[in-house]
Amino acid sequence: MSPTDYGLTNIDGKLEITWFIDNQLVSVSELVPLGPVLTAEPPALVVVGTAGARLHCAASGDPPPRISWLASDGSPLRDEPGVSRRVLGDGSLQVLRVRSSQAVRCRAASPRGAVLSRAVRLEPVADTGWEAVVDAQTVSVGGVGALRCRASAAVPVLVAVWYRAGRALDLADPRYLSAGDTLLIRDITSDDAAPYSCVARHAHSDVAKRSRPTTLNVICSRRLCFWFSDRCNSELKLDRWYRERDGRLQPVQFASAGMGAGEAGEASLRAWAGGAALCGRATPDLSGAWLCKAYNGFGDATVQLRLNVDVELNVTVTPSVVVAEPGSTVTLNCSTNVAASLSWLHDGVALAAAGGRLVLGGAARAHRGMYQCVAARGTHSAHAAAELRLADSAPELVYTFIEQALRAGGSAALRCVAAASPPPHITWLLDGQPIEQFLPHHRYRVSEETTPLGDVASLLNVSVTATDGGRYTCRAHNALGAAEHSARLNVYGPPAVRALGPVRVVAGENVTIHCPYSGYPIRSIEVHSIG
Repeated sequence: MSPTDYGLTNIDGKLEITWFIDNQLVSVSELVPLGPVLTAEPPALVVVGTAGARLHCAASGDPPPRISWLASDGSPLRDEPGVSRRVLGDGSLQVLRVRSSQAVRCRAASPRGAVLSRAVRLEPVADTGWEAVVDAQTVSVGGVGALRCRASAAVPVLVAVWYRAGRALDLADPRYLSAGDTLLIRDITSDDAAPYSCVARHAHSDVAKRSRPTTLNVICSRRLCFWFSDRCNSELKLDRWYRERDGRLQPVQFASAGMGAGEAGEASLRAWAGGAALCGRATPDLSGAWLCKAYNGFGDATVQLRLNVDVELNVTVTPSVVVAEPGSTVTLNCSTNVAASLSWLHDGVALAAAGGRLVLGGAARAHRGMYQCVAARGTHSAHAAAELRLADSAPELVYTFIEQALRAGGSAALRCVAAASPPPHITWLLDGQPIEQFLPHHRYRVSEETTPLGDVASLLNVSVTATDGGRYTCRAHNALGAAEHSARLNVYGPPAVRALGPVRVVAGENVTIHCPYSGYPIRSIEVHSIG
């Protein structure tokens, strides 16, 4: 090849282009991953209550990968029906209960490789012994009322529904704002003095409870009223917001229709009830200190909060598919959207490598499979995978049989396993000739299968007689070449010699000719030339 060249390779029936510089692979065309790719995995934390939990894991690939579950030490999880868990046929893990915190993960595997999900921590939780409660502050006419739905015990809950006077509240009404565990009501009137209740659901189970009604107390005084819980408001619409910029709190200008366009993050917010609340999607540029100041003729009050917005951790590995020539150098690059520590897995096994670049020198059969880059940042983790395939190659025997001796009437089993792309075909020879030339079909059987690693395994079973001894050969071949292995099968019995078939040699080269004999043990072998 010239210093810059390309190769055409038939991969799984598709013609792919591979580029080389100085005989080293540098890039490949976009290929569709065929190895396992996780399409669904459980969250990092699963809390298990009285109703248990079901963890779902799914993966795509060709052939379809098999899903299994592993404990924290890497051992496979087994069914414990009626006790703690069941491994279901659709790739799900049903957890009935856990007594202490433990970690599990799912594994998707196929002949092309394996990938692992993130570590999933199972945490037991008590989801009984609590009630839903509504707290309501006194509010003045014209102000903003606040009601909070909480649990009577230290239990995390989510608010599902708010009720007023026994009827579900229409939160599409612009007077209402439901955020988290709080209901805000703007432009309070005496009609808002009604009983309110909520339905709270345990944040980590399906247990839900409805609170007893609590009446909102509405008064007509014009005193200053201030309340704060991730937002602030006053009875008057004279709220002022500030945020920290360059170490200083600076006023935020906004109109009733939304924030000013001076800052991208603030432009994503909108003001509610004249600034009593700011609503919008949390973005990283909104992180920092915020301060709300409310005032009227009787005075003012301020509350400050610090907003921390976590950024979702994203990981990318490039290239996502590599088809490498045997002996070439392969480089995989891992990148994240935020700073994180990086580690690597090969088919689910940790590698002694860290950082954003993984270099594999001398690509060989052992290197093929799935590579995952795992990023960790605090309690958060994420991963991405790449698939390494070997380009078309001549067969390589990865398992062979050994010489053995047995008595007539017994059975012999000879096995060979070969790796190649495209997959090789394996044939069997006896003393250099096709086995069917010497053995009747009813006394031998050849079976072939594909191993979990995608190799081809061939098994020869022979019901032996005294004349079946000889030098047996398995030969693996495809369009790119061949590989073979030979060993003697010795059968106790008198000596016999088969006819020697034609031997083709190249002039000037050495040649070895084996005597095609049977019988065992043999005292000596003599070779005579004819003519």
